Amino acid sequence: MELLEAVNSIMPYLGENPVTSVDVNHPTAALVRQKLDQTRKSLLTEGWWFNTTTPTLYPDAEQYIAVPKSALSILAPGLEVRGTRLYNLKEATYKFPSAVTILLVEDMVWDELPSVAQEYLQWQAGVLCYMQDFGVEKTMMVLQELAREAKIAIARDHLRNSKFNSTKNRRGARMTQTQRGGFYDDFRR
Repeated sequence: MELLEAVNSIMPYLGENPVTSVDVNHPTAALVRQKLDQTRKSLLTEGWWFNTTTPTLYPDAEQYIAVPKSALSILAPGLEVRGTRLYNLKEATYKFPSAVTILLVEDMVWDELPSVAQEYLQWQAGVLCYMQDFGVEKTMMVLQELAREAKIAIARDHLRNSKFNSTKNRRGARMTQTQRGGFYDDFRR
């Protein structure tokens, strides 16, 4: 879905006509673009299969590791982002003698997002725009329901693409062991 299509799908709910470009000087279209961007960043910060990677970052000649410009967050034990560089909390230094592997949650532009995410963002932005302009009404509840359904679709695709396996977590392992008469079964006797 093009950004213009998302903007134009929200405009009728706000009592406005579609626009011919996302760059037009139209106050409602500007509000819709702002809310689309706000919801995009909020959604992507959660970290989904399509914007989460585990790259290895290498220090430069001065042993500093630059944070990728597209990073929304970096998850690694004992490390944090400070400014544009990675900081080692354990050693209290910016210097790294070797490479580090991190979990990177990246920002993405609209056109790179999967369609299921675009649909959720479209309806969630519609909810925010409607609330800002008109308050809470029946139409807003319809938009919220559309956004909720789209978010469920994202979660479904996330599970499918993450290759989630319940036996790889603590509860699943306990259930498997119990079924086999293993360690957890001994406590029930």
